[in-house]
Amino acid sequence: FIALSNPVKQIFSRKIDEEKIEVIPNMYDPEFPEFQDLETDEKEILFVGTLIERKGVKDLIEQMEELQNHTLRIVGDGEQKQELEKKVEKKGLEDRVTFEGFVDHSQLPKYYEKAGWFVHPGKWPEPFGRTILEAMQMKTPVIATKKGGPKDVLDKNQLINELDELPQKIKELEGEEVK
Repeated sequence: FIALSNPVKQIFSRKIDEEKIEVIPNMYDPEFPEFQDLETDEKEILFVGTLIERKGVKDLIEQMEELQNHTLRIVGDGEQKQELEKKVEKKGLEDRVTFEGFVDHSQLPKYYEKAGWFVHPGKWPEPFGRTILEAMQMKTPVIATKKGGPKDVLDKNQLINELDELPQKIKELEGEEVK
């Protein structure tokens, strides 16, 4: 049996002998365009994915109040989109949070390359997270919650326990003085 990550292997091992399970993560997509070295906005945070509760985008928007020098670009669509747009409006963040909607996979590289940060704010043990690999392919620094598969491929300095640690982590990695 094949599992995409160690957390998935743990789930499978409840029903299958652990020795019969091999972890083989999602791999690099050779069809994804090559890095182009486009101009980067160091203060832009990017999220790519489906706009549903377990992806953590609502919590990511909450953190924008502390990240006042940053913008957030949200690429994706889903059942939570209208709720998220209302949240942005209610918080007065319309000038710093942009919703791109659905974007064809072939167009994603330019979003990854322009961003200073890619954030994977998962709230559930996601099996892997292909968007993390895409961001890495485009040389965009990644920060993710330690939920599920991301902890199998990211360095501990790229991981946070909860999303409320994001502002401090970004400031720390940008070399700003952290209070």
